[in-house]
Amino acid sequence: MKKVAVIGTGTNGITSLAHLLAWLPPDEWQVVSIYDPKIPMLGIGETATSSVPQALFYGAGLNFFTDTDELDVTIKQGTKYTNWRDKEHMAVFPVPNYGIHFNNFKLKDVCFPRFKKKWGNKFVSIEGTLSDIQNLPDKVTCKVDDVEYEFDYIVDCGGYPTNYDEDYITVDTIPVNHALINMVQTPGDWNYTHHWAHPNGWMFGIPLKTRQGWGYLYNDKITSKEEAIKNFSEIRGIPADKLITNEFAFKNYKAKKFIDNRIVKNGNKALFFEPIEALAGWFYDQILRTWFDYAVINKFTEEQANANLHDFAVDHELAICYIYHGGSTFDSEFWKTTVEKCSKKLATSDKWKFNLEVLKKVKPELYASAPAIYPFPYAVWNHFDEGLGYNYFSTK
Repeated sequence: MKKVAVIGTGTNGITSLAHLLAWLPPDEWQVVSIYDPKIPMLGIGETATSSVPQALFYGAGLNFFTDTDELDVTIKQGTKYTNWRDKEHMAVFPVPNYGIHFNNFKLKDVCFPRFKKKWGNKFVSIEGTLSDIQNLPDKVTCKVDDVEYEFDYIVDCGGYPTNYDEDYITVDTIPVNHALINMVQTPGDWNYTHHWAHPNGWMFGIPLKTRQGWGYLYNDKITSKEEAIKNFSEIRGIPADKLITNEFAFKNYKAKKFIDNRIVKNGNKALFFEPIEALAGWFYDQILRTWFDYAVINKFTEEQANANLHDFAVDHELAICYIYHGGSTFDSEFWKTTVEKCSKKLATSDKWKFNLEVLKKVKPELYASAPAIYPFPYAVWNHFDEGLGYNYFSTK
């Protein structure tokens, strides 16, 4: 019996467990969760595209059209862009896909009993403080509360890196690096993630069944925190001293190696790009699919697997630049800097030139069957192209 351990029970830790439980052969693999309950979670209320509800459906048996109360779920039909153009743009999911908004604080407690009921001894959990991970040629070992364990592989979803210098590449084309969070204890009554442009960046709005999560994103090298709070307060109509319930600064980065022998980086341990369009869930799903091809069916070498994932990460970055490079309705320092930087990235990227030529050649009647240009299917690219007024390849 082979064993794969997943470190962490944040959103990506749980979705990784669900993915592995659903797709690894049940008589050949055991999936082990390692987590430390003393480590706090960053909980806002999350938005996710179709890969997350799909993993949780197959891995935990969660049906988000009926099991909505357990995770405070609302169905996400798409993303509404306000103030990016004179006319609002609603970026909808292509049929039959859908996304979700959910309370990630509850995810572990909802999924663990379901994992055990659905998969029996294929699922095991170990609780305690993790230490001394050893990445050996034929196995990986670690200690949990000083007890040593052996695994064939470890998927590390243990959160943000502690050191970005050696194992990570920072990405400076992505324009925001700071978030101010406002939680409202009133149900959200809309079925999309709101992307609201403002002079200093953009703001997300996430509707849950019992509350709302709003996040003001900006670049703290361009805009002061005081200016950001003032603008956030004006937009939300809430006094500044009652506005902020949380905040965090972040880097935009990707790992130099996503798969290193017996250890797989996933979640924020692998890559963090700002949350526009909730593209991270899609990328984290690609890590697990690529690891499966590498470790389970021997389709790729480790070098090939990492090269493929770096290619996906480039596409992820280019998609963010594509959304940003047309600017917004604001002629501010943030937007001038962002348009210049993202436009330059697209103009100098051979990968973007290739992707654009492929998109231009696909006829509308073939959108449904054509392979995706990651991270979107053809129909979504075309929808963005029309809605944001780029008209590089749209049909209207």
